Amino acid sequence: AQGQAVAALRGLVAHNPENRAAVAQAGGIITLVKALGASKSSIQEQAVATLRSLILNNTENKLTLAQDGGIPAIVVLLTDGNCAAKEHAVGALRSLSLGSQENQVAIAQAGGIPPLVTLLSDGR
Repeated sequence: AQGQAVAALRGLVAHNPENRAAVAQAGGIITLVKALGASKSSIQEQAVATLRSLILNNTENKLTLAQDGGIPAIVVLLTDGNCAAKEHAVGALRSLSLGSQENQVAIAQAGGIPPLVTLLSDGR
């Protein structure tokens, strides 16, 4: 059920700012951050993709994600996630870093720079 729920949320927030706000208000960000640690890679992938959509052009959701421990959890996926999860993790970190020096520092402190450089050099 968890996999289906996260997939449904991903569909609901894609290209829909109202649904993004509703998911965030319902506590969806912290729940998705927790799902990043799921044992199934498909759930991790869907969760990080959904978070990526939730923070797109949304400063409040970026702040909530950072406060809920999302940055370190996303950084872990840069090394431990499947290919698609890594791609969404990179996109999420890019979005988080844009216009936020605090998030840039948090990404570096979470160890995000070495795996990003590794992905740049070998693409895995």
